Amino acid sequence: MLHRILYFSPAGTTARIAGWIDRDLRERGRRSELINLATCDSAGLQAFDWSNCCLWLGSPVYCDHAIPLVEHQLSQLPVVVQGFSVPFVTWGGVTSGLALPELATRLKKQGFKPLAAAKFLAEHSSTWKVSEPFYRGYPGRRERSLVQQLVNRVCERLDCESNGELNLEKLNYLPKRMREASAGKTLALVKSAMPPLVADSNRCTACGFCVQHCPVQCITLDPYPVIGSTCIRCMQCVRHCPEEAFSFSAETVYERIMVMAEESDEKKESQIYI
Repeated sequence: MLHRILYFSPAGTTARIAGWIDRDLRERGRRSELINLATCDSAGLQAFDWSNCCLWLGSPVYCDHAIPLVEHQLSQLPVVVQGFSVPFVTWGGVTSGLALPELATRLKKQGFKPLAAAKFLAEHSSTWKVSEPFYRGYPGRRERSLVQQLVNRVCERLDCESNGELNLEKLNYLPKRMREASAGKTLALVKSAMPPLVADSNRCTACGFCVQHCPVQCITLDPYPVIGSTCIRCMQCVRHCPEEAFSFSAETVYERIMVMAEESDEKKESQIYI
């Protein structure tokens, strides 16, 4: 059986988890393909043979859900007669929201039976500029160990004739209050409440670094950066701008994240569900 690992990773932490999965599968003698969704479009995914495949699907959690691009790419996959899946998400210590149960449910509807699932703590991607980023150093040793456990269990299930299936009720780990709050939250709503990303023409040199680092290719130069509607607010343009042309208050963002983390009842730990 082929293991196909699809992931999207603006800040690199989901890519790290995906790479560990790929390495562990190969060490167990399994066939594995690693695919970055930032560089593979829907047509490319549809051209693959999805029969006899275990699909690992990874996304960071943005606004309590998977990245819209991940959800869109998943919707473009064919419905299979019998496939398997392992959804996994990375989250920055505020809440993992509904991302994991939503991905697992969608995969199951398309014929990819979930064998397991996982959420991994990762450094919050919006706190890179402060002296101590939130959950700095994550994913780390514990997450590395959990990936090994996850891969071992998935391989064991695939080697059994009955396979087994993850009980999706295990993914309803958030309190009802938080599930309801997450259900009403969207990236579009959050973006509408944020000031637009605009480069200061007095600082911007139109170098194009922001264009190069945008994972959803939504930035054009005219002659200064123009941010398109598909922006996911990953802030990679801000992070990699050599001239610091985009206005960004790191301390204000950090303080807001701390408040949201304190209000969250979700236990701050990585977890695998098998």
